[in-house]
Amino acid sequence: ARFNPEFDLVEAMARANIMTRSEPKAPVYICLDAGLQESTLEKQPEWPDLNRLKAPAPARAAKADLDAAVKLLKDAKRPVVLMGKTDWTDAGWAARIKLVERLGAVVFTDLKNRASFPTDHPCHVAAPFNQVGRAPKRIVEILDQADVILALEWTDLASALRIKKDGQLAAKVISTSMDQYLHNGAHANYQALPFADINIAATSDSVIADLNAALGAGKKDCWQQAVRKEVKVDPSRVTMDQLAVSLRAAFEDPDKVSLAAICRGWTADLWPFRHPRAYLGKDGGGGIGSGPALSVGAALANHTEGLHT
Repeated sequence: ARFNPEFDLVEAMARANIMTRSEPKAPVYICLDAGLQESTLEKQPEWPDLNRLKAPAPARAAKADLDAAVKLLKDAKRPVVLMGKTDWTDAGWAARIKLVERLGAVVFTDLKNRASFPTDHPCHVAAPFNQVGRAPKRIVEILDQADVILALEWTDLASALRIKKDGQLAAKVISTSMDQYLHNGAHANYQALPFADINIAATSDSVIADLNAALGAGKKDCWQQAVRKEVKVDPSRVTMDQLAVSLRAAFEDPDKVSLAAICRGWTADLWPFRHPRAYLGKDGGGGIGSGPALSVGAALANHTEGLHT
């Protein structure tokens, strides 16, 4: 076929738009030929009807997998939900709370991902953590006691399931993940391979919606008690607790704040995440020097939502 720079450029951008908006979502890199970058366009490109070039809806869980997951969860006495990658919406936030309360499950969240569940909810029994290998002893004990673990697009699930140093966790594992569609040998970004009794290739939010529909209404008390960190403010020196408390007090409505990034040692218990944009997640890969750029980008996006960044 004959090379048509005007047409091919527009088609590449339209294709990239579909790819980056399709689950599992990830950045798309478009590489333009050096000659094309420096050449003058003969005419203005004609854009196609983008309403006919939309990303498809995400895949849903297979009925057999969903039925098996529902049975395990209904029978569970000590369920744990590992809440990983989720959407930004208030509806998704409410759906996650509904599922957890229906199950009476313990919820853990990871600081590598953005806020996905209210961290001061009674079912969120421990502060979000960053590295599962360095998680507090209580988290290890709860995972060891669990009879069913529902992992919803949890980052590096295999490490979480290997957290018990002297043996394997006894819990049945339901895993939802789309990661296998992104990973390849060139990047080796797949981490260790996790075991699962039910493996569902669907987004966490779609699985949550399906589970809520199948489980129906109801509410159970969480089978563990929440433990929060006590505030320790020492006026003689600057501590992380003092920094969190003072910064939060500076805002009339701290729930209208979106944290673009937090440092190691940040006490999440002192600044609860109560909406999907309360915390935007970790940059990953070291991310040295990424803070200013990420903060500016987040502030531009949050401005239309009436949030401070």
